[in-house]
Amino acid sequence: MSTDRLKQSEALVRLMLAARFEDCKLTLQEEDEFQKQLQALPWDSTDPDLFLQGATADVRKALAAEETKLQFLTVQCSQFPDAESKKVCFDRIKRVLEADGIDSKEGRLLQQIRSLLEL
Repeated sequence: MSTDRLKQSEALVRLMLAARFEDCKLTLQEEDEFQKQLQALPWDSTDPDLFLQGATADVRKALAAEETKLQFLTVQCSQFPDAESKKVCFDRIKRVLEADGIDSKEGRLLQQIRSLLEL
C-alpha cells in the first residue's frame, strides 16, 4: 500500500470517529456501520485496533474546542486530493452517521466536512 493511501485510510478513520463523537452518543447501529467501514479499508502496515487506540484520544482532544476541531478537520480533509477520494470519504462518513439518524450537530459537522472537501 502506498504511503498516501495509508494516510487517507487513517484520515478517514479519524473523521469517522469525529463524526461518531460529535453528538456525544454512541449507538450500536453507528458502531456496527463504523466497523463495517473500517473493515473495508486497506490496512497493510498498521494494525487497525492499535491505530484506533491512539486516534480515539487524538479525536477527543481535537473536538474539545471549536478552533481545534476546525483545525483537525482541515488537516484530515487535506489528505484527499482528488474528487473521487473526497466523494468516497464523505460517503463513508455519512453512512456511519445515517446508521442511527443524523441529528443537528452531526448535520453541521457533515456540512463542515463537505465544505472542507470542496464537494
